[in-house]
Amino acid sequence: MTNSGQSRIDAVDALRGFALAGVGLVHMIEQYTGAPLTEPVVQTATAGMLDKILFGIDQALMVGKFYLLFSLLFGLSFFLQIDKPSRNGEPFHGRFAWRLAILFIFGYLHHLFYRADILMLYAVLGLLLLPLHRLSTRTLMIIAIAMFIGLGRFISFGLLGDALPLSQAGDPENIAYFEVLKNGSLWDVFAINNIGGFENLIPFLFGITGRGYVTFGLFLVGICLGRSGFFKNPGACRPLIKKVLWWGLGLSVLNLALTFAFFSQAEQPPTLSTWIEAVALTFYDLFNLSVGAVFSCLFLLAVLGAKGQALLRTFAPYGRMALSNYLLQSLIGTLLFYGWGFGLIGEWPVRYMFLAGIVIAAAQIVLSRIWLKHCHYGPCEWLWRTLTLRQRVKLRRQEQTAAVTNPATE
Repeated sequence: MTNSGQSRIDAVDALRGFALAGVGLVHMIEQYTGAPLTEPVVQTATAGMLDKILFGIDQALMVGKFYLLFSLLFGLSFFLQIDKPSRNGEPFHGRFAWRLAILFIFGYLHHLFYRADILMLYAVLGLLLLPLHRLSTRTLMIIAIAMFIGLGRFISFGLLGDALPLSQAGDPENIAYFEVLKNGSLWDVFAINNIGGFENLIPFLFGITGRGYVTFGLFLVGICLGRSGFFKNPGACRPLIKKVLWWGLGLSVLNLALTFAFFSQAEQPPTLSTWIEAVALTFYDLFNLSVGAVFSCLFLLAVLGAKGQALLRTFAPYGRMALSNYLLQSLIGTLLFYGWGFGLIGEWPVRYMFLAGIVIAAAQIVLSRIWLKHCHYGPCEWLWRTLTLRQRVKLRRQEQTAAVTNPATE
């Protein structure tokens, strides 16, 4: 299931595109705030019954699910990039570290627009993969499982307690932030994200919610999947995919029940500052992981089915341009909702945002297919590759044709 003449794996690109579409839809319903929605914003968004239903679906089945696939595939991509150089004894640590440094810069610039950036986290955690990738698959999976069952969260909370407080919807700082998003200029947004954004991002990633620890665990699982050769011939693994699907469904029900059981014993409304909430959040992470596994299995089974080629043609180009499309999603979303654009925060019901997210993803899918007919890489992927290699990489396909036809042009 590879592209002709390329080493890319279509199923991986398609799954990445599927995850990216989900991430964009979730961010759209969150109105690209990267913060807890204030009460007036939630009231407007969920004014109608359909809005309440869609918002409930988003909260239960979408939030925290699609980023998991994105993160797992980052680990897989790391394996694919270092596998051959590692086996051949070729140096790759320096180049990969430089590649991550460039990704961090992309992420920082993105963070100025939208404080829920994931690229900086990927760049920082990606550095940890360099010394760890030589460990056995068994060891990597043990570390990943430790991350999933909350070891990082428990250590962080045990050592720091509430020293990494999470922003709450009614906090004065959060209300002031929404005021900037609604009425501030682009420079005002840059200023508040440059400082306040990090003050909120670090507790979210490495405090009691532990998003960063789960992300790192998924990187390790991605490496292990790469070693297994699963994506080289997923068709041969159809029975395994079905088994994981059924286990995922069962565990989703169990983990959801345990999440509610522990949260019901905590202070209401939750403050996310107690040990019982730390345990509840661990079961919530496990719920997200099991639902994410279900989504992945359903998508892969669809790809392997009778209409699989159509799905590959739809999502693979979108996934191949994941960096460009991810950044473009945020540019469009912040333009729609922030004051420097159309200022629609708190103005739309969920049904409008849901529809807008689907339309934007569909448009990006079409544009990605058109772009890749003429170019080898997406624009940001091309820039990333050029800066990594420190030499100009051919972008347009006819450039390669001309080079083959007339070697003197090299």
